[in-house]
Amino acid sequence: MIRDPQRHRPYGVAVIGGGPAGSATALTLCRLGVPDVLLVEAQDYQAVRLGESIPPETRQLLESLGVWRAFLSEGHEPALGSCSAWGSDEMGYNDFLYNPHGHGWHLDRRRFDAFLARTAAAAGAVVFLHTRCRAIESQGKQGFRIRLEGVEGPTEIQARFIVDATGSTARLARSLGAVRRCHDRLSYVAAFFNRTRDAFSRLTWLEAVEYGWWYSAMLPAGRVAVAVAGDSDSLKTKALHQPESWRLWLNRTRHLAGHLADCEQATESLYVRTAASFVLDRPSGPNWLAVGDAASAYDPISSQGIYKSLLEGLEAGHAIADGLSGKSRKLERYATSVADRFADYLRLRNHLYDLEQRWPRAPFWARRQARRSV
Repeated sequence: MIRDPQRHRPYGVAVIGGGPAGSATALTLCRLGVPDVLLVEAQDYQAVRLGESIPPETRQLLESLGVWRAFLSEGHEPALGSCSAWGSDEMGYNDFLYNPHGHGWHLDRRRFDAFLARTAAAAGAVVFLHTRCRAIESQGKQGFRIRLEGVEGPTEIQARFIVDATGSTARLARSLGAVRRCHDRLSYVAAFFNRTRDAFSRLTWLEAVEYGWWYSAMLPAGRVAVAVAGDSDSLKTKALHQPESWRLWLNRTRHLAGHLADCEQATESLYVRTAASFVLDRPSGPNWLAVGDAASAYDPISSQGIYKSLLEGLEAGHAIADGLSGKSRKLERYATSVADRFADYLRLRNHLYDLEQRWPRAPFWARRQARRSV
């Protein structure tokens, strides 16, 4: 990864956040010949990152980014489809056998995110690791003054254009006046298991329960990700943030418990996260743009998070390059496409939650089925 010795020099575009959306934006800008692109990442890709699966259609995006063949060499696990007990006690199957793009992938997210950032650096982006954006100040047509703080201490840089890729906090966009229009909020608690046998399902498993739903997916290096999603109050009532209780409720599932019977939990550590479902009222403005989960965030039931981040990174890169050249059409289209995709997502989300009618009075399902507005 690159550290720039000229930390005070001006940049054309500063991308704040080195997840898939931020790295895809920086990479696209470099591929389009935009000079002086900076990618700022708060960590170093060693901490646990959740969100593991991408659908077959992601291949097109990775090809557009110019990283498909390099991605294949990274050794992620094929995802052959999904099976679910959703709306019925019986398992239903949806495989990728006839998908024209082939199968999907179960990712090692730390490795995938680091790979994209490395690729952006190789394409010409300057990458700061262990660096946080502490404040931004608009300089009008000149762009922004940005205060950064990293292991080498605080510094200020100038950027003509800034990209908020900070995730669902959307911290920079909100500081510039954007407002999150929230539709829902999930909490989920995850753990990692080790496989004890080679013959393990490459399908994503999903099982609805009265208080939410459980999920599992095979990962590279013999690991399995397992999570339960629900409302924070119901998860707290069942003490699902506590390892013993979490394992107890997992063992009570009809299908997933048997599926994981030969697996060993890697550690007792649980990872508690929230997943907001929202869209910004405006994902772009003068000399700035939000991308990925900073622009809009989806319920993980949609399995669209990483795909959407890569797609918006591509769109954002083209829109910014267009804007820097004095045009605005693609920037205007970008904002419209974010809103249109979110409306499509809400329709899909509503449909998926409407399929489950076994517990109509359970708070989790009643809340999901009541939130229908687009």
